[in-house]
Amino acid sequence: MQGPATWANESTLAKHFADHGADFGAQSAEEYSQMSSNFLRESQAHGLATNIDSEGVIRIYDPETNTFGAYNADGLTKTFFKPTRGIDYWIDQQEKGFAPWEPTK
Repeated sequence: MQGPATWANESTLAKHFADHGADFGAQSAEEYSQMSSNFLRESQAHGLATNIDSEGVIRIYDPETNTFGAYNADGLTKTFFKPTRGIDYWIDQQEKGFAPWEPTK
């Protein structure tokens, strides 16, 4: 399957879409991938909770929608989903990196 240029590892996109696409109402893997890219872009405009680890992996969480995304330093998506553990999942992720700024939300 040829995925869009917003997903880091095209070979994982189909599985991620099958596992999480319905959480976002995505009708295709391409739409799901674009939603993940939009989340990254919009998260920074809205000041969502963000952390970055020593390898440059960017992790973002929106507690209002329970949405989590992880991205390579170049902005390509690694994963995008709604964690079953909600905010507790995000708290665990915070230990993996540092907050480059304080969330405004």
